[in-house]
Amino acid sequence: MIPNKIFQDRLERPTKQLLKAFDCITEVIRYFVLEWHRRAHKTTDAINLIIREACKYPRSKYVYIAPTQVMAREIVWDDPNMLPDALPDKDEMSWKRNEQKMTITFGNGSIIKLWGADNPDASRGIDADGVVFDEYALIKPSTWTESYRSIIAGPKKPGHRERWAMFLYTPKGQNHASKMFNIASCVENEFELPEEGKSEEHKPGWFASRLIADKSGIIERKELDAMLQEIEDGLLTQVEYDQEQQCRRVTDEERTLITSAMLARLDQIQWENYRDTKEEIRRIVSIDPAFGGDICSLKGFENSRELCQDNVKNPNMRTNDIVVRAKQMAEEVRRISRASYGLSTSGVAGPDGGTPDKPVGTICIGLATPGGSFGKQYQFHYPERIRNKKIFAMTALNLLRRELLK
Repeated sequence: MIPNKIFQDRLERPTKQLLKAFDCITEVIRYFVLEWHRRAHKTTDAINLIIREACKYPRSKYVYIAPTQVMAREIVWDDPNMLPDALPDKDEMSWKRNEQKMTITFGNGSIIKLWGADNPDASRGIDADGVVFDEYALIKPSTWTESYRSIIAGPKKPGHRERWAMFLYTPKGQNHASKMFNIASCVENEFELPEEGKSEEHKPGWFASRLIADKSGIIERKELDAMLQEIEDGLLTQVEYDQEQQCRRVTDEERTLITSAMLARLDQIQWENYRDTKEEIRRIVSIDPAFGGDICSLKGFENSRELCQDNVKNPNMRTNDIVVRAKQMAEEVRRISRASYGLSTSGVAGPDGGTPDKPVGTICIGLATPGGSFGKQYQFHYPERIRNKKIFAMTALNLLRRELLK
């Protein structure tokens, strides 16, 4: 059976919509745009489709493109649940794999090739009957416009289907991928984006489908609820959940806790006009370790005024000691500024600077409140510096938020 029984038995409704559009005889669809949430099987569907087409049309060629060659190998080639599940039994259609070139050659002369978009010039001049761009939001649009658009514009081979291209992705902000989807689905207002599959309208010759996890049913509700709890616990951010599971096109501005524009406006504010010296007025001030550079530095601010600073220069200082110092500084900031709450953080954002006691991803938070002060330590397992800094900030603010709700 091609595709094989494993694939046939787990067809979801969105996949059936895709295959129906692909095989439509009343309208030739040549361009397919899938904006689906994580784990919605979009790569699996595409791989099974190109294998079916390769077996159906002799001496045809199909290309799968990931953002990098390494990703193409990890996502498809080396995954024991991808190609082994998709390739037909050899008694139905013989085939052989070339590990070095990452190609599959079928007994009818058809070829499937896996590429990475990190070297687009290597694929110039090739021929293809169909091409799949996986994680298209992470691929430079010129890979399509300069290398493959002209290939797909070529005439179809005798007895074959029209040449086609498929674009798969989970949103990564507003970019070329989301723009292509809007055009394909004839959507002008993003509040009208589909959520359960194919768009009601589409540009002639195009197919557009969008899936969010809340509506697809592919990821169990209990798993989504667990992710929402992780947001409450500070282990996952709302932005990450909305983008990866609900296909929300999160902007860079939304990803940034304090933007450069916000910082620029600080110099234009006459702070003395806003400073209230009455003790009963609630003010919240903060500690920002980023101003100290890569050393473990704590600085306390009230608006734009630096209140105190402490550089932890001892690399062997225990994590518990840093938690205590963060707590003490939060108390100091609260006392100096006469604020109701003082919040401090210190952590190892990476990628360097970690120790066995304080590995990369360690964050120490101190919070001083009218009822007392305390310190907490968290450990996140992310190697990326920017991601850690955002999670550190969100965790500290969430701790303050919970305290304010008491």
